[in-house]
Amino acid sequence: MPNDAIPPCQCTFLRHLASDPESNIRYDPRLNEYHIVGSHSLTMIYHCPFCGGRAPKSLRSFMFEYLSDTERQRLEHLVSGLDSLEAIQSKLGPPTFDLDPGKPHANEATDEREAESDPFYRILTYEALSDSADLTVQVRRSGEVICIIHAKPHRQAARTTDPASNSALPTTQTPSASAGAPR
Repeated sequence: MPNDAIPPCQCTFLRHLASDPESNIRYDPRLNEYHIVGSHSLTMIYHCPFCGGRAPKSLRSFMFEYLSDTERQRLEHLVSGLDSLEAIQSKLGPPTFDLDPGKPHANEATDEREAESDPFYRILTYEALSDSADLTVQVRRSGEVICIIHAKPHRQAARTTDPASNSALPTTQTPSASAGAPR
């Protein structure tokens, strides 16, 4: 986590790395965040590795609802032990969205090889279980069920100005980031 007592980075090292296409450091202007990009991961950078200064303040809290530990635990308890598509649908009812391989959808594979490499069989999204979180259920071809709880995006931008420049920020709805899965 960032240490607000440390002054902001002034050396531009992070900016330089993020502009280098060979670097695995990226800047996300929507969130005002620097990240280390791995093959299957994204790690937020809180302090400059060169000067130790604090990275820019993130705008993430202005884009997503606050998901309390209590609400996360309630949702984890709700899906605990649900280990099949039938159990999920029996307990939670019909999802808000159901991306099924038998139904056409935006991410439909273009050929059989691509379809065979797709590790997920079905994706169910439940938006009505919580005011602050959505639940995504991924059912793999093997039948394995993975539940992911993530904060909902704000319906309207809570902040309309950039804190650094006081200029207007665009009001957009941004897809939620995966915040973790029940254990």
